[in-house]
Amino acid sequence: MEEKQREAQAPVSDQPDNVAVSPPPADDVSATGDEQTSAVEQSGVASADGSPTSSDRKGVRPLAKGRGGTAGIFAGVAVIAPVLIRELALGSEPYLLLPLTMIILAVALSGFRVAQGGRDGKIGRLGLLMAALGAIVLTVMFTIMAYQAVILNTRLQSGTWLLQFGFFALLGGILIFGSASLVAGVISRGPTLLMMVSLVLGVVLDQIGAFPGFRFRWGPDIVLGQGMHYGLKIFGLSLIWLGYSILKDTRAESAAVTPSA
Repeated sequence: MEEKQREAQAPVSDQPDNVAVSPPPADDVSATGDEQTSAVEQSGVASADGSPTSSDRKGVRPLAKGRGGTAGIFAGVAVIAPVLIRELALGSEPYLLLPLTMIILAVALSGFRVAQGGRDGKIGRLGLLMAALGAIVLTVMFTIMAYQAVILNTRLQSGTWLLQFGFFALLGGILIFGSASLVAGVISRGPTLLMMVSLVLGVVLDQIGAFPGFRFRWGPDIVLGQGMHYGLKIFGLSLIWLGYSILKDTRAESAAVTPSA
């Protein structure tokens, strides 16, 4: 009996000091990883192997998208300006503006593709390259025309087939690039569709003689018909609209990924 009482009164031994502490449940670690992944997905950017990069977290991609939108707005203004000058100055040719317009347009189209993160695929790249080729050819030809008109006081007498090639390469590239962009659905479809059909509409209106006395023709003096004037204005407005849309989306994206103070 006394032995049982001594055993009951004996203190319970403490656990050894070297007992390993169990790690936190795996669910907690995975939840933390999921939260990080969700934050990266909200930024919408990943590196080439699919993992987020530090530059993506700092908003480099929204900055690039913003530049594309800004270039689109400038390109729209640059397209409309020569048309208005021709109309307000009674047909005088703004030769010096035309090469600059082509350069800004090529930059804007490149910015539109950057804004999509390459999601327009190989078809979009093909359209961009085709449009860039047309823009380069037109830039060279417009520069030659400006030199002859301003310096030599003469008109372009040869090489008009290069103007045709450049124009239709630019037009075809815009149609291909726009189609790929519509399928990708990253940038706004409304201004993209308007960008595609505006130049085609201008050419068709002139070719069917919708405006008597104003016909689009090629020659030593390129005559843009009234239909093409309308088409270029609509094309410029579509570029401004698309550029503004990209800027608006960029601001919204930046606000969503910026941590609150």
